[in-house]
Amino acid sequence: MFARFKNSIITSYNQESLPARLERVKRGAIFGVFGATVYVAISSTVNLFSFPSLHLAIDWPSFFTFWLGMCLAMAAAGAIAGWPTEEYVGIVGGGVLMTLLILIANTILFFTSHGGEQSYIQVLVTTLPLVVFGVLLSWGFRWSINRHLYITKEETPRLQRKLYIQLFSIIFFAGLVPGIFGRYDLSIVTALTALNDHLDSTDPVAFSKVRFPESIAQTIETHYGSNYVLMPRQSSFSIGALDVTIKFDDGYIVTCIVPTDGSQYLFIPFCSEGRKILVQ
Repeated sequence: MFARFKNSIITSYNQESLPARLERVKRGAIFGVFGATVYVAISSTVNLFSFPSLHLAIDWPSFFTFWLGMCLAMAAAGAIAGWPTEEYVGIVGGGVLMTLLILIANTILFFTSHGGEQSYIQVLVTTLPLVVFGVLLSWGFRWSINRHLYITKEETPRLQRKLYIQLFSIIFFAGLVPGIFGRYDLSIVTALTALNDHLDSTDPVAFSKVRFPESIAQTIETHYGSNYVLMPRQSSFSIGALDVTIKFDDGYIVTCIVPTDGSQYLFIPFCSEGRKILVQ
């Protein structure tokens, strides 16, 4: 059995030259970086333009970290999809391999973080269905690679430019659509609006629907009414919440776990001074 598997790998590897494979791998990686860049740019700015009254701003260190991670992941996905010679192996095998890599990453994260709080079965249940997404993603990469190879053979410069524009427009759209889905829903907008109204208030003793934890309440009260920006991101500690960094013009920075459960009152359970949540 192992000898047959070994022979199949050797046969597959010898089906074409390494330079021919690397041409597909290179194109897949480039398309992955381009699509990831579009996705990160749109998902990071869609709320700034959609909700200009929420005092939102981009947290540039987090932005570049997210962008770099997405580029590396999508470049790897494009390379995986482009490596095999056979079309179906690149699509199906690429999707399965991508899912396996995600499962390994989630497994490592599970055992090195808060694994005791949930069952490993939850990791499997949430990761394995991604094989369908992986196959679709691999198909998209293979189609783009094949399309690009076809365009390079076009001898009419004007038509070739037109085909290039069409191809990259499709990839741009593929990154644009999921990026737009990063737009905040009503519950998040409601929570951030309540937080803004509270921070804009110049009367800290007035009745409010927002409550900060006692450890930070008196300090942050001295900044009410001054200029600030909010830099929200998905919470690392709580489902149905955001980690929101509040940066005041005087340099004071605090980061809070802000619930987004749609409750009428916003009780903030924990805050830390600085850009990160430091749970004791």
